[in-house]
Amino acid sequence: MRKVYLSIICMLVCSLVNAQSVKEKLINATNRLEKDTQMKHAVYSLLVIDEKTGNVVFDKNSQVGLATASCLKVVTSATAFELLGKDYRYKTDFAYSKNGDSVNIFIVPHGDPSFGSWRYASTKEEVIYKNITAAFAKANINSNKVSSISIVNKDFSRRFFPEGWIWQDVANYYGAGQGALNWRENQFDVLFNTGKQNANPQVSKLLPAYADININIEELKTGAKNSGDNTYAYFDPTNNQQILVTGSVPAEEKDFSISTTYADPVKYFSNFLQFYSNKNAGNNLSKPFANIHPANSLPADNTVFYTYYSPSLDSLVYWFLKKSINLYGEALMKTLAFEKKGFGATDEGVNILQDFWQQKGIDKTSLNIMDGSGLSPQNRVTTDALVKVLRYAKQQPWFSSYYNSFPEYNGMKLKSGTIGGVKGFCGYHTSKDGNKYIIAFLINGFNGPSASVVAKMYEVLNELK
Repeated sequence: MRKVYLSIICMLVCSLVNAQSVKEKLINATNRLEKDTQMKHAVYSLLVIDEKTGNVVFDKNSQVGLATASCLKVVTSATAFELLGKDYRYKTDFAYSKNGDSVNIFIVPHGDPSFGSWRYASTKEEVIYKNITAAFAKANINSNKVSSISIVNKDFSRRFFPEGWIWQDVANYYGAGQGALNWRENQFDVLFNTGKQNANPQVSKLLPAYADININIEELKTGAKNSGDNTYAYFDPTNNQQILVTGSVPAEEKDFSISTTYADPVKYFSNFLQFYSNKNAGNNLSKPFANIHPANSLPADNTVFYTYYSPSLDSLVYWFLKKSINLYGEALMKTLAFEKKGFGATDEGVNILQDFWQQKGIDKTSLNIMDGSGLSPQNRVTTDALVKVLRYAKQQPWFSSYYNSFPEYNGMKLKSGTIGGVKGFCGYHTSKDGNKYIIAFLINGFNGPSASVVAKMYEVLNELK
């Protein structure tokens, strides 16, 4: 028995020594970070806790609200898992209303961000087209009798972009807005053929082919060979059917691709339906599909003849976190409001999120946010709040789906975040000696390139290995 007691005491002492050594290592590492020239005008916050006990291993500025960039996605996705459920599916209803011999078609979307996405077998555009046309046939809807097709948006805000998003972002693929209807993640690709450096690049094509947007390349240059994508896209405030592409594309490339945003999903979806109808010989739906327009209401005498369902929420969150798709975060925020209050608006979704976490002991003011994705530079969140959300998630039945969605950085399961002057990592790590940690690490206002800061953040996080 005495040997057992001695063994237990030894284990406890070793555990305390190890914890102290990790803390000391982090103190030394963060002291080095603070003296780095990139941190001269920066502020940072790092909180590390023991996953099992919740005891603080290291704390620096954990109560300071900072911009999170995409680290905010861990909060949005955890909230969605809790309030919507991992099996939640978006639906898009197709209904008809008869007016004598004619038929009016109404499509009622509910904010599905994955409709037409290339990421899932069931959402690919050719599959969706096949299902829609099959539903028309099954309902015996004669295309010659269809007088109109309307997209009905009665339950979602028409504000396509959240407050706080900046002009530099919103025309680029990662700044795609979100509406009741979304198509192909509201993005398309512009392909360029480029000549020698300093020559004028040329647009070779758009993908998909039905993305009929004018691309202005007056300010686009050809850079050095292998210089990569250094472009930014901007909406033309005088012409919503034109996008200005600036910056540079690499020399001597054929069909070099960049991605940008389609800001009129109703038109985009209409183009898709007409394009596929024209492409499929013998299909007579191209004429009614050409008449799609937005509408505010659904007639009372409508009959739903087809309902399309999205992949489940856990599948959406997988790509939301893995590929940091901002559109999905904005959809989830509006969906929280739609499901809980009956109308999908970002500000109400934010209120629901804050109220939920306040009930779990997280101060609302520590989750001072403008959106669901973290793209807004005005978001201010504490690492204390991030860590509390991550620890709460660890204890939930949906945790495996959540955890498996985290990317891996530096040998750790971490969600990263990047916007101008902001870099962050948060997530989970198990050290080689078996200790489990929950981590949130944010830096705002650093100088110089983000890649250099990342390397220095890794040096600090390596002390947990």
